[in-house]
Amino acid sequence: MTQETPMPEQDQPSQQEPLIGYDLFVVLDQPKVMWTIDARDEQVRFLKGLRPDYWRYLAETHGPAAEDATSPHKPMPRSS
Repeated sequence: MTQETPMPEQDQPSQQEPLIGYDLFVVLDQPKVMWTIDARDEQVRFLKGLRPDYWRYLAETHGPAAEDATSPHKPMPRSS
């Protein structure tokens, strides 16, 4: 979730100036906030940097071991 911080009218930036924004997210049940000048641009840059082939490689390489109940590479059980 990305939010823009409202500013008083006299302090509104011009069209060229980016707004300071923040992202709210959760890591292991702990809420986190990331302040940034241009959150949307950073998010797009991050998503463009993801390589689908890497995730396919992980699934093909480690998927069979994850399905084996005796494997040390099996997924951790979810906590409730």
